[in-house]
Amino acid sequence: MPLSTNVVRREPCPRCGSKDNVAVYADGHAHCYTPGCKYFIKPDGSEGGAKKYVPEKMIEGQFKSLKKRCIDVDACKKLNYQVGTFKGKTVHIANYTDPNTLAVKAQKIRFPDKTFTIVGDTQHLPFFGWQAWRSGGRKLIITEGEIDALSVSEAQNNKYPVVSLPNGADSVKRTFIENKAYLDGFTEVILMFDNDEPGRRATEEACRLLGSKARVAPLPYKDANAALVAGEAGLIIGAIWDAKPYKPSCILTGEEVLLKGYQEPEMGLSWPFPTLTKATYGKRVHEMYAIGSGTGCGKTDLLKEDIAHNIAVHGEKCMTFLLEEPNLQLTLNTIAGKVDSKLYHVPGTQFDQEQFLKTRSLVAKHLLMYSVDGNTEPEDILQYIRLGVEGYGAKHVYLDHITYILDAVGENNGLEVLKSFMRGLNDLNKELPFTLYYVSHLRKKDGKKSHEEGGRVTLDDFAGGKANVQYANFTFALERDQQAKEDEEKNKTIFRVLKDRYTGQSTGTTFDLVYNPETGRKQEESPFNNHINKQEDF
Repeated sequence: MPLSTNVVRREPCPRCGSKDNVAVYADGHAHCYTPGCKYFIKPDGSEGGAKKYVPEKMIEGQFKSLKKRCIDVDACKKLNYQVGTFKGKTVHIANYTDPNTLAVKAQKIRFPDKTFTIVGDTQHLPFFGWQAWRSGGRKLIITEGEIDALSVSEAQNNKYPVVSLPNGADSVKRTFIENKAYLDGFTEVILMFDNDEPGRRATEEACRLLGSKARVAPLPYKDANAALVAGEAGLIIGAIWDAKPYKPSCILTGEEVLLKGYQEPEMGLSWPFPTLTKATYGKRVHEMYAIGSGTGCGKTDLLKEDIAHNIAVHGEKCMTFLLEEPNLQLTLNTIAGKVDSKLYHVPGTQFDQEQFLKTRSLVAKHLLMYSVDGNTEPEDILQYIRLGVEGYGAKHVYLDHITYILDAVGENNGLEVLKSFMRGLNDLNKELPFTLYYVSHLRKKDGKKSHEEGGRVTLDDFAGGKANVQYANFTFALERDQQAKEDEEKNKTIFRVLKDRYTGQSTGTTFDLVYNPETGRKQEESPFNNHINKQEDF
C-alpha cells in the first residue's frame, strides 16, 4: 500500500533535535526532513522501512584557525572542532565524543551557507566539547551552539569548562536530562544562550531543570561569537564572573517595583448601591465577585441592576452568560428598563416608545450576550470569556450561574470540575483586564430555616463549599423571605458581605434592598438613589 502524502502535523525530531522537521502523515507514518537525519516511522509506529536509518561514514578533518570567527586553532583543538571536505565542499566539523567509548560517535557538518547535516550515530548526542572537561569542577558554561562554545573558550584562553547544546535551543530538555550525571559534577552551571526569544525560552527551561545551581550570563550581543568578533572578549569574561541566579520575569525585587513608580490608591467604579460602594471602595478589574442566595431570591435581577449601572453610568461594555434566560430580547428589554426605571419587559405597560428605543440602543451597544446555541462545557465558557474581553472589549463579565455548568457534568465529578473551573476563571481574570461577577445556588439547610424563607446565608452554604468562593475577592449573599405575608417584607432583600479580601473591613456589612413593582427596580433604601444618572454622551 502506498504511503499517504497528506501531512497532518509537524513534530520535533527525537533523533536530531530539530524543532518541527518531522512530518506526520495521515496514515501514521512520519519522517524527518533534516538533511542526514533519516529518522523514519512506519504507519504501524515501528521505526525503519524504506527510509531506515543507516549512519553515513564520518570524515577526517584538520584543526585550523577560524579567522572570520576570530577563533584560534588552540580553541578548536581543545573542543575537537575541525575543517574538512564533504561532498566536494569545504565544511566545518563539530566532533561529538561518545561518553562510553570516548570515540567520536557523530559529526555535525556545517556548510558555508550555515545549513548543516549530521553523520554517524545521531541518537542521544552529548554536549559538544564535554570530553575536554571530563572531571567536573566549580563552573561550567553552556552555549547554544558550537561556535559560541569555541568563542567563550577563546575569550578565556581555553582555561575554564565550556560546552554547547548539540541541537540548539530546542534540545535543552533532552540533553540536560540525558547528561544529568555530567552536570552534577559542577557546582555552578552558567547559561550563555542566544539573546533572542528562543534563547530566553531555553534559559527558562534549563534553569527549571538545574535548580539552584543555575546561573545566567546575558550579553548585549546576539551571542558569544558576535561579542568576540566585535572585539569584546572582556564582556564575555565579565558576564561569566558576574552571572546571577536565574530570576524569572514574574519575580520582582522590591527595588524593581519601586522603579515602576508610586501609584496612589484609587476608588474603583461605583456599584448601584452607595453603601456597597463605600464598603468595598468600588469595584476593580482583575477581581471576582461571588453572589449567593436561595432559588428565586433575586440574584439575576441584582446582576441586571449592576449591568444597567455599568452601561449607563460608566459607559463600559458588559458580557452576560444568563444560562437560565435563553430569551435575549427579554434580557435586553429588562436591562433597558433598569436604566429608565420602566417595566419594558412586562406586557401592557405604557411607556414612551422613543425613549425606549433610545435606551434599548444604548444597552445593545454596550452588551455582549451568550446564546443557548453555545456550549456550556467549562473550557468552552473560558474561551468565550477570552473572546469577549480580547476581541470585543468587554470589561465586565456576568456568569449566572456556576451550578448550571456543574449540573451538566454529573454529581460524581462536580467538585473536581468546580475546582478546575474556578482556577481557570481566576487565572483568566488575573491575565485579562475585566471584572467577573458570578452567581451560585446554595445548599439546603438541614433542620434550619430555608434560604427561600429568609434563612441566614454563610460561606459554607455555597454549592461546592470553599471551592466555589476560594478565589473570590468579595462574596455577597442575598436573603429574602419569599413567603412573607406582607408585601413590604416580601419585596425586601438583605444584602450581606460575607468575604472581603481587599481590606477585610466590609465583612459583616448589611443593608436593605427594596424591589419596586412599579418600576422594576431593586434599590437601596435611600432618597437620592431613585434613578440611574445616565451619561449624556452615550
